[in-house]
Amino acid sequence: MNVQYNSALADLYAGGANWRLWMRFGWMEIRRRYRRTMLGPFWTSFNVAIMVFSMGFLWAALFNQPVSRYMPYLTAGIIAWQFLASCMMEGSTVFTSSAGLLTSIRIPQSLLVATMVWRNVIVFFHNLMIFMIVMLLWRVPVTLATPLFVLGVTIVALNGCWIGLTLGIIGTRFRDIPQFLGGIVTILMFMTPIMWSRDTISKSTAISRIIDINPFYHLVDIVRAPLLGQEPTLLSWAVSIALIPIGFGGALYMFSRFRQRVTYWL
Repeated sequence: MNVQYNSALADLYAGGANWRLWMRFGWMEIRRRYRRTMLGPFWTSFNVAIMVFSMGFLWAALFNQPVSRYMPYLTAGIIAWQFLASCMMEGSTVFTSSAGLLTSIRIPQSLLVATMVWRNVIVFFHNLMIFMIVMLLWRVPVTLATPLFVLGVTIVALNGCWIGLTLGIIGTRFRDIPQFLGGIVTILMFMTPIMWSRDTISKSTAISRIIDINPFYHLVDIVRAPLLGQEPTLLSWAVSIALIPIGFGGALYMFSRFRQRVTYWL
């Protein structure tokens, strides 16, 4: 067991330390996916923009919210959620989608997870341009808290690494996981304050307490709040940061047990 643990730890170190390679792989994957398209990776941003502007006015009216307040809230929440959800969805296929690479050459398996997360970081910053347009249209203030969104993205990316590693192993063993996860992610999106505000629920209710223990809410909030010029709560920072060692601890345990089986499951 110690040998497996040390091997898994060495794989994680080798994958994370080889940042030039996973950054290069991430850019190459972006270019490969959108080759011969007119907008390239901005197609994802275009789709997000269509969703935000088509839903924003309607949901603002339904929730009786001023468009100038609701549209930035929705846009920031959507792009933060898209980043997190993509790490989960693509994480479940991170090994199966690179089966040819894993079975032909010897590379750290964690390198593929780092590549996947980095690719989604790139897409996030493409989507961020949508928020910048919304920011100009509805005059969202830039405050001293605004640059904190970079720290929020970094924390979400680190959490995305252990999420991708865990789901990648499970998704390789059980090929139904990506399809199952698609429905779960949609449900989680509606249960997390993204399209609706937490402020609309009384703090004394059971639902409010459930939101407080919802890790996805806190991961979204540490990115969304700074974009809106606000400081995330200490609870959101604490939960998001605490998830990193806890998540990596569980992922490392699973990785040490099943790392050598991944290539046989492909």
